[in-house]
Amino acid sequence: MIRDMPHVSKRKVEQKIVVLLDKHLYKLIRDSGSKTRLLVFGELLTKTETTMLAKRLGILLLLRKGLSTNKIAEILGTNILHARVLVARGLGSIRQSFAQPA
Repeated sequence: MIRDMPHVSKRKVEQKIVVLLDKHLYKLIRDSGSKTRLLVFGELLTKTETTMLAKRLGILLLLRKGLSTNKIAEILGTNILHARVLVARGLGSIRQSFAQPA
């Protein structure tokens, strides 16, 4: 398993290529079985990327539980500004998808 791979490139990719890559990534996430997703993401993400993604998801889940951004930052060992930035970036829609039905 390749987990400590450096960044692929610092060069910018054309927007139409980014859109195509995003489309394929979302299709992989949506259409693959859970075991396949685990294997693929285990190969694609470095240890640092996995931790970063887990913390971002953790922020959303803890927000769902009603914790303050201060408490979330303390629990996850992250900067309070980071938690606020994630919410402000528009992850509110993802947060709502985790919301419990009323």
